[in-house]
Amino acid sequence: MAQKVLAEKNISLKALVDKGSKRVIIGEADNDFIDVLFSFLTIPTGKIVRLAWDHSTPLEIGCMNKLYQSIEKLDVQVFRSNACRDMLLLPHTAANCHCKNLKLKIIDDAEPTRFKCANIYASSQSYWLSYYSTVPCPSCSNAMNSEVYFPSWGDSQVGGVFAKERARVIITDDFQVIPPFSAASISLFTKLGAMNSNTTEELTFSIGVEQMLDSHWKGCIDQLCKGVLDVDEQFFKSNFHKELPCNPKLVPGFSYENNLLGIEEVVYHKFSDRKFTADRSIIPSMSLKALKVKFLDPKSHGDKDRNARGFLKEKAIFTVTDNLDVRPVYPIFQPSVLNDLKVHFTDIEDRTVHVGKKEALHLLVASFVSDFVLTNAFLRKPKEQAIKQEN
Repeated sequence: MAQKVLAEKNISLKALVDKGSKRVIIGEADNDFIDVLFSFLTIPTGKIVRLAWDHSTPLEIGCMNKLYQSIEKLDVQVFRSNACRDMLLLPHTAANCHCKNLKLKIIDDAEPTRFKCANIYASSQSYWLSYYSTVPCPSCSNAMNSEVYFPSWGDSQVGGVFAKERARVIITDDFQVIPPFSAASISLFTKLGAMNSNTTEELTFSIGVEQMLDSHWKGCIDQLCKGVLDVDEQFFKSNFHKELPCNPKLVPGFSYENNLLGIEEVVYHKFSDRKFTADRSIIPSMSLKALKVKFLDPKSHGDKDRNARGFLKEKAIFTVTDNLDVRPVYPIFQPSVLNDLKVHFTDIEDRTVHVGKKEALHLLVASFVSDFVLTNAFLRKPKEQAIKQEN
């Protein structure tokens, strides 16, 4: 009986397979499968790292694992609050409320709880919400510890998660996404040799969580993102649903005020007594006014200077190794750090680097693919990095 229940949760995928190499040439995917693939693009880095650890065979993702472990090991007193550390280790995106409807859930995370002030008078003056119950109400300073449940939060449209119900696409082994029965798909069939029935066979795979996880880490995510951008909007439930995987946004308060990569937060609107959405296109025209919902930021702590807001309690200096091991600077421990790295004092020279948007992007990419992040991001030129990765 247990096996039957498990099988019902799986997704079927028809695929054309090369008989000789036993390699998938193309697959025909319905909206259930493609929704799960598109959801990969909405998963925050912190959850990807945690997901890789929970895999049957733990996966290393560049140096992101080391960075995640460093945050776990840092004393919570370094952060403004427990919430600030939790935001880094357990981040949430705006797509979370949509992905809970996936037929095959890669991450079994509940949607984050929202809280409001229990003081009825204070909450009636302005509609503030918080993702953490320890944040004080801006009106009365009481804790925002009254749980809020919104049955209509997020997506009110029927059908799939991102794609329209019963929508189908052709998907290649490297995650190219192409509409079926198009000139592009016919050209692809010819190019890949899919027209030759003597060398190919059609198989149907039953895909569960384990198989989907094995498909996430092979270096084709950029191709998948391109596929989302290239597929016609009519394939999606709406333009809003196409934008969710193309441009995923964090929930309010989870971004960093001075982030160099321009990571955005979603904006929610309240358009009736208990209905909230980030998709303004579904707000009825008869609704006279859609109010922007304000979320309290645990990183602000009442700071009027927006530049002073951050995850850390105060300005501090840290040691960051080439593989993103982050430690507070304690002079007494500096020799031990050098010993761990097997570096002698006489072999050290000072270098200063200036980090802008371009350098921050190089740093992020290197964090996923390299074991020498700082070296690749700041010292090696792009051509040298490519040669290093090929070798």
